[in-house]
Amino acid sequence: MLRLTHIVIALLFSITLLSKTNTAEVASLKKGINSSSDSIQIISYNKLANHYRIISQLDSAEMMAKKGLELSKKKKWDYGSALSHNNLAYIYIYKFDLEAAMKNAMAALKIGDGLNDKENLGFSHLYIGHINNTLKEYDEVLFHYTKSLNIRKELDNNYNLGFTYSYIGNYYLEQNEFDSAQYYHNLALSTRKKTDDTRSIADSYLLLGQAFFGKKDYDAAIKNYALALEKYELINDKRRLGEAYRNYSEVFIYKEELGLAEFYLKRSLEIAEEIGALDNLIPIYDDLARVQEKNEAFEEAYNYLRKHVLFKDSITNNNVYREVTKQILKHKRDKEEKIKQIQHQKEKETQQILIIAISIGLLLVVAFLVFVYKRLQLAKRQNQIIEYQKQKVEHQKQEVESAHKEIKDSINYAKKIQTAILPPNNLVKEHLKESFILYKPKDIVAGDFYWMKTIGDTVLYAAADCTGHGVPGALVSVVCSNALNQSVKELQTTNPAEILEMTRSLVKENLKSDDNIVKDGMDIALCAINFKKNILEFSGANNPLYIFRNNELILTKGDKQPVGNHYNEKPFTKHSIQLNKGDVIYSFTDGFADQFGGPKGKKFMYKQFKELLLSVVDKPLNKQQEILNKVFETWKGDIEQIDDVCIIGVKI
Repeated sequence: MLRLTHIVIALLFSITLLSKTNTAEVASLKKGINSSSDSIQIISYNKLANHYRIISQLDSAEMMAKKGLELSKKKKWDYGSALSHNNLAYIYIYKFDLEAAMKNAMAALKIGDGLNDKENLGFSHLYIGHINNTLKEYDEVLFHYTKSLNIRKELDNNYNLGFTYSYIGNYYLEQNEFDSAQYYHNLALSTRKKTDDTRSIADSYLLLGQAFFGKKDYDAAIKNYALALEKYELINDKRRLGEAYRNYSEVFIYKEELGLAEFYLKRSLEIAEEIGALDNLIPIYDDLARVQEKNEAFEEAYNYLRKHVLFKDSITNNNVYREVTKQILKHKRDKEEKIKQIQHQKEKETQQILIIAISIGLLLVVAFLVFVYKRLQLAKRQNQIIEYQKQKVEHQKQEVESAHKEIKDSINYAKKIQTAILPPNNLVKEHLKESFILYKPKDIVAGDFYWMKTIGDTVLYAAADCTGHGVPGALVSVVCSNALNQSVKELQTTNPAEILEMTRSLVKENLKSDDNIVKDGMDIALCAINFKKNILEFSGANNPLYIFRNNELILTKGDKQPVGNHYNEKPFTKHSIQLNKGDVIYSFTDGFADQFGGPKGKKFMYKQFKELLLSVVDKPLNKQQEILNKVFETWKGDIEQIDDVCIIGVKI
C-alpha cells in the first residue's frame, strides 16, 4: 500500500508546474513605483523584489531592490535603506553570493542600530546568523539568531517569529542535534499555521522531514516531505521544490528503493539546473553517484561524482571569507569608535564636575588629594604584586620552553638514529632499479619502516608496521629492524618464512621483561626477488602483497598473526610466484587505507586503494609515487594524519 502511494505521488509531481502568481497584486506594485509618494515607491520596489525572488527571477529581484536602495539614499530615508539592504542580503543568499549578502546585511544592521529599528534589526541578525552558519563560523550563529528571536518575540509577528524559529532549527540540523532541530521546527510550524503563508508552512514540513530523517524515522520523514512538496507545488516555488525532491529521494536511498530515489533526484536535478541552484546541485550529484553505484552503473556513478567534486570545488574556491571578515571588523570598529566618543563626552563632563568641586572649597580639594594618595599607594602595592607574579610566570615559561626544546632535540636525534636503519636511496636504486618508496611518518619518528638486504642474486625487501607510532613505535621499529638483520645474517637464507620465524623469536626475546611479556611486534610484507630467475617468494604477517599483471590484480594474503607474541602462533607461510616482465609489485602498511578524510571524513579503505593503484599502474614509478602522495594529501585535507604510511612499488 505504501509503495502504491509513492507511485501516485510521483505521477502527481510529474505534472507541469503552473504559476500561482497573483497578477493583480504585481500590477498594483508596478503602479506603486510610479506613485508621487517616495515611501510608497521604495516599499513597492522592495515588494516586487520579494516577488521576483520567490519565483526564482533573481536578477530582476536584485534590480528592484537596488532601485529601492538608490531612491532611499537619494531621499535620505534610512528605514528604506535598511529595508533594501536586507532584501538584497536575502537575494544574494539565494544566489549563493555570500560576500555580497554579508555586506548588505551588515549595512542594514548598522542603519538599524542607529534608528533602533527593531523590524529591520530582526532581519539583519537573522541573515548574518544564516551566512555564518553557511560558512561554518558556528561561534557567531546562535548569538545573531537569539538577537533576532528576542526582537521578534517583542514585536509579536507570527510570520517573522516563525522564520527565526526555523533558522535556529536549521542550525541544530547542521550540528546533527536532531531532537533540538525537531523542537524548533515544530515551534516554527505551529507559529506559521497562525498565518496564511503557504511557503513558510511548507518550509517547516520540509525541515521537520530532515529532522526525522536524521533520527532515522523514515516514515515520519516521508510524511513531512510529501506535505512540503504538495504546498510548494501550489505556489510554484521551484527552488524549494528542487530541495524537497532531493530530500525526499534520500529517504528512498536509505530504504534501498533505488528506482524511486533516482526518479526524485532527476526531478530535483532538472529544477536545480533550470534555476542555477549551485548549492543544491552539489548534493544532488553526490546522491545520484551513490544510487548509480548501488545499481552497479559505475560509469554513470563516476560521471556524477566528477560533477559533484567540480561544483563543490567551485564553491570552496570562492574567496568570500576575507571580505566578509572585513565587513564584520568594520562594523566592530564603528561601534568601538562610537563607544570612544561616549567615553570622551563622559570625561569632559567629569572634568566640569571636578572644576565645580574645586571651587566649593579647599577642604574638598585636600580630601580629594588624600583619597588620591591612598589610591596611589594601593596601586603601587598592587603593581609590586603584579610584577612579582609576572616574573614568576616568566620563569615558569622559560622552564617549560627549555623542557620543550630538550624533548624536541631528543626526538630529532631519535629521528637520525631511526633514519640510519633505513636503506639509503642509492642502495635501493642499485638493486631495485625500477621502484619507488612513499614513506610518510605521522610524527617526527615512526613505527613504520622499510628494509632491504641482498644475498647473491636475490634482493630481500619489506614494508613493516610496528606497534604504535611516534617515539614508542620508533623504539619498536629499531628492535624489529635489528631482528631482521640478525635473522638474515645467522640463517644466510632468502626464505622469507624462515626469516620471519627467527625474527619473531628475537622480537619476543628482546621485548620480554622480568614481570611481563610486552605485546608489541610488527605487521610486515617481506619479499625475496631473484631477478635472474624472475621468481618472487613472499611471506606476510597481517599484510598482503598486490601484483598487477595486465591490469589484473593478483592478491597474495599474509598470515593472520603479527611478528611477535600472539595467542595462536603458527609457522609463517612461504608463497612462490613466477614473475612476468611488466609485473608491478606493491607492498605496504595500513596507514594509507585507514586515513580519514574526503567529503564525509571517512576512511580511504582498501577497495578504493586498489582502484587507485590500478589507475596508476601503467605510469612511470616516480609518477606513481607523486600521484599517490597527492591523493593522500588531498583526501586527508585538514584532518590529522592518524598513522604512518609506507608503500613500496617495484616493476619487473
